[in-house]
Amino acid sequence: MEIGNIVSTLFISETHYDIEILKDELLKLYDNESDKTACKIFFNFFQQMYINEKMEEIDYNKIEEVYKTKEEVNSMLLNAIRKEKENIRLEGEKIGIVKGEQIGLLKGKRDLLLSLLNKRFGKLPENVTLVINNIENVEVIQKIVDSIFDINSPEDVLKIIG
Repeated sequence: MEIGNIVSTLFISETHYDIEILKDELLKLYDNESDKTACKIFFNFFQQMYINEKMEEIDYNKIEEVYKTKEEVNSMLLNAIRKEKENIRLEGEKIGIVKGEQIGLLKGKRDLLLSLLNKRFGKLPENVTLVINNIENVEVIQKIVDSIFDINSPEDVLKIIG
């Protein structure tokens, strides 16, 4: 006997049922049915069968155990998924903040270096400005800033960069 949907399960359970088969089929139904509200209403049907004495207490308890176990598993799974999504979002946010700080630091150091060199030598040749704006390493820029008083021309900057 195979139960394919809620309606067939309903007819089988009202007429004749083997609780072990019914329990197994309910588990399959719960796993495969996308409408969990329909499953909850369906489980309520079994509660009504028990209340109206069409189902023995021991059988109802087995069905109730199936339902509660599935609900607990689903609830735990949903909570775990929500927590994991939140952790992933927070991790992405942290990475974004760090990356943003690094970009901001790099831009600030570039701007400082260009400002110092422009004060020292006047308008810089375009190739020097272009090279400085393409430096991706903060330490290289810092090395040039630390050597600002040893630089005698804009071309010396290119020598430091190497």
